[in-house]
Amino acid sequence: MLIISGSAEYMAENEKFTKGDRHMLTLFLQKGELEDNLDNIESFLINLGWDEILIEQTEWVADNSTIEHSILQQAYAKAEIQGLSLVAFNEPLACAA
Repeated sequence: MLIISGSAEYMAENEKFTKGDRHMLTLFLQKGELEDNLDNIESFLINLGWDEILIEQTEWVADNSTIEHSILQQAYAKAEIQGLSLVAFNEPLACAA
């Protein structure tokens, strides 16, 4: 499983996130290389209201034994079924002044 860490700006309107705020994201990609899936990842995120995507780190893991947080474990399991899943951190990143 490829774990992709980065951030994106929320562009939609809803009660969970404020439009224009940037949040840390963690994506789980079941198969393939990052470069081969960039279009799919971008479409997936845009459909969920995210844009201005910045990928900061990628890491391959053989299984979820090293993942300690239950939300991340759930996202890993979801990606095993659906191929791709996302965790968006609730707190926005602080703006640089």
